Amino acid sequence: MAANEFDTLEGQLVISARPATLCYGKPWEFIATLLQILKVTFPVKRSNRFIVFGHQTPSPDDVNTMWAKFDSSGNPLNWYAYVKGAWRIFYTVAPGEVRWFVGASSNPPAGWRALRSTADGVSQDILDKLIPQYAEVTPGLYSYYAARYIGY
Repeated sequence: MAANEFDTLEGQLVISARPATLCYGKPWEFIATLLQILKVTFPVKRSNRFIVFGHQTPSPDDVNTMWAKFDSSGNPLNWYAYVKGAWRIFYTVAPGEVRWFVGASSNPPAGWRALRSTADGVSQDILDKLIPQYAEVTPGLYSYYAARYIGY
């Protein structure tokens, strides 16, 4: 069941051909004939854009598309989606997924929370195994750390 209007694609059943005869002998012959006669059309045109690409931020008209961001030399950088008023990296993560990051643990990437305590959604047993692997810069600040995706 569709949750909203974006989870469905509605089409129209149309007659695409009329065979000379509609006679058939076996059920699968009838089905084969139906497949020749009936087609489904969808309201998607060749001019519809579902993905924009390039190194420049897409226009406001493109907020309902995905953005494949490239650098000015044409090298792919990342996928972006327009979320809560800004173009943000589109992460493909499992709920609660944990990843390792290099950078300041006080400023993880948007949508991620550095794991430091059980309040961050991970059990103490797991934290006891993760935190000793962190690279500490100063007490409580790490340059290599684990973070959990919490969303935007």
